[in-house]
Amino acid sequence: ESAGVPGESLTTFQLRSQIGKSGLEKSFDSYLQGSSGGEIWQVDPSGFQYKLLEKKLPTQGNNLHTSLDIELQLVAEEALGDKTGAVVVMDVISGEVLAMVSHPSYDLNELTPFIPKQVYARIDKEGGWLNRCIQGLYPPGSPFKIVTATAALRCGAASADTTVECTGKYRVGNRLFPCLRRWGHGHIDLIDAIAYSCNPYFYEIAIKTGIDQLAEESRGFGLANPTDIELPYETKNMVVPTPAWKKAKGFGSWTLGDTANMSIGQGYLLVTPLQVACLATSIARGEHAAVSPTLLHANPLRVCWSGVRPQKPLGLSQQDYALILQGMQKAISVGTSKRAFLPGITVAAKTGTAQTYIQGGKKERDLAWWMGFAPVHNPKIAIAVMIGETQDEDRFGGGSTAAPIAKAIIETALIDNAT
Repeated sequence: ESAGVPGESLTTFQLRSQIGKSGLEKSFDSYLQGSSGGEIWQVDPSGFQYKLLEKKLPTQGNNLHTSLDIELQLVAEEALGDKTGAVVVMDVISGEVLAMVSHPSYDLNELTPFIPKQVYARIDKEGGWLNRCIQGLYPPGSPFKIVTATAALRCGAASADTTVECTGKYRVGNRLFPCLRRWGHGHIDLIDAIAYSCNPYFYEIAIKTGIDQLAEESRGFGLANPTDIELPYETKNMVVPTPAWKKAKGFGSWTLGDTANMSIGQGYLLVTPLQVACLATSIARGEHAAVSPTLLHANPLRVCWSGVRPQKPLGLSQQDYALILQGMQKAISVGTSKRAFLPGITVAAKTGTAQTYIQGGKKERDLAWWMGFAPVHNPKIAIAVMIGETQDEDRFGGGSTAAPIAKAIIETALIDNAT
């Protein structure tokens, strides 16, 4: 029976309709759904159908072709194992996401046809509902040093000839800021500062650069805004701090110590692992632009990639860009990312170990980061790995914990798939 305009009920969901509740199925529900069709009849008081008012044939829903590479997805899942963390792998050329892993997760089979209370409680306790790739916010640690380097090179605060004396600590006002290497690196230039992750080098060039330029560089790489990937519920709460932001939050005036902290990816800075993968993609492309990642080969709701990408060059000289690439390559050969070394494959990387804090300034846990791309001079894939520290870790850090995961992915993508 039609309660209103004939045909109205044919455009609504039936009680037995299946709808997308999360992920791409939620974002593209109306596109995937199709329609069940039906008939509207006029009936007499006894229920006899005597006049067909409208008939609508069922229509098949549309298909979506995801960009995920099942082999890379499985390798990333296996390499991450039972660690808490996130992995994102992207195609440098197209911006397609080839793998996206967040742990802990859950088995979809446990949620069908309904979710038992004990299963829900277990997943909730483990944090399995959170997609860390797009919803988790973390200080990026040393991978952000690449942003600091590009900002300093752009404004002339650093060059190939800029060296800093690293003694293992760096004084800013009345406070001593530490280096990863407690006894210091001695005189160090930009290439080695990237390769060996020397904090004092970046403290100094960031203070010379200034917070305004550093924040502007970060915004240029898209770190202040969501990526607008097709998944629902991507966080919008990422933070690229500025003096105005700090004051508005009631945290007081901006200090040089804040700039020093931000220069190494600490302080108030918060980003998602997907944003770090996009940053790696931008550096691999040699662009100063926010990458638009996609989980689809063809997105019906936006203009699809045509094979020709509008470019926004990094804006550095070839010589300055080469300094960054050389530093990231040296991190693989002799620096902090040696455990991602692969014979015959040139890889550029930046590792990091970041600290997260709870209210009151007490350290909560460390995070291990790996950001990079390969091959260096004809980049095909970009990767971000983030791992949360657990109590049973003997050695923990970007080089020891995250780098082997990246290595397994690169080996599969560029060596195994090429044979």
